[in-house]
Amino acid sequence: MGTVLLVAGAGLLTANDALIKIAINSHALGQVMLIRSVFSMLTVLVCLPLLGGWQNLRINNGRGVTLCAGLLVISVMVFPVSMRYLPLADAIILAYTSPLWVIILAPVLIRERTWWPQWLAVALGFFGACLVVKPGFGMHWAVTLPLFVALLVGLRDIVTRRIATTENAIAILALANLMTMLIAAVLAPFNWQPMLPSMWGVLAGAGVLFAVSQVIIVMAFRYAEAAVLSTLKYSAILFAVLYGYGLWGDLPDLLALVGAVCIILSGIAIIRFRRTPG
Repeated sequence: MGTVLLVAGAGLLTANDALIKIAINSHALGQVMLIRSVFSMLTVLVCLPLLGGWQNLRINNGRGVTLCAGLLVISVMVFPVSMRYLPLADAIILAYTSPLWVIILAPVLIRERTWWPQWLAVALGFFGACLVVKPGFGMHWAVTLPLFVALLVGLRDIVTRRIATTENAIAILALANLMTMLIAAVLAPFNWQPMLPSMWGVLAGAGVLFAVSQVIIVMAFRYAEAAVLSTLKYSAILFAVLYGYGLWGDLPDLLALVGAVCIILSGIAIIRFRRTPG
């Protein structure tokens, strides 16, 4: 049950990204994110009864939750900009290098011990990222954005480890949605453009998909071990390839596909070797 929910959540989250890519190609970031975050927040509130009620919004560690939500907000504001310039699959492949940053930063930030197989996995992952980016071969500056998002997600995962015993993922999601709404509400009036009803539908759908995907992923971890589910999150890359080809006719080239395999294998290896060395 948990594995099915996780794969479904990954598919819905990637579908949200595809809809955002459609919108960001013709509308400003603030406008896009304001509308999506409103519909996402409404969906979270509707789903609360399925998750145990309003107590899920209780916050015990205000500083930790705010930091975690803030990192999420920055990442969801930056990633759509990358999709304006990059194929969907390439952007998502690079964003999934976040486990590499966890291994690099965890020893410094939370004194977590690592061991050599994890560092070999990091090297493999960054080699894969280089195959996707292709530095020196007409590399577009926008490839730095999903890599920056991966860094932010890695930092968020580290913070989440510190607060996971006292905080609820739904509270973090709700706060992140609220913060996104406030920031986007400031930006949106400067470049607001009239939208067709179809575009309202696209952004409403993105908001619903984003929230539902997060809720489903939270539910998945109630039914299966985290180590098993963490490897399945890479199914999002397959969904990205399918959506990218279906909507825009984009297919990653051979080097990018090899790079994606390297990144996936490195992420799985990092999860498999996540134990105290010695």
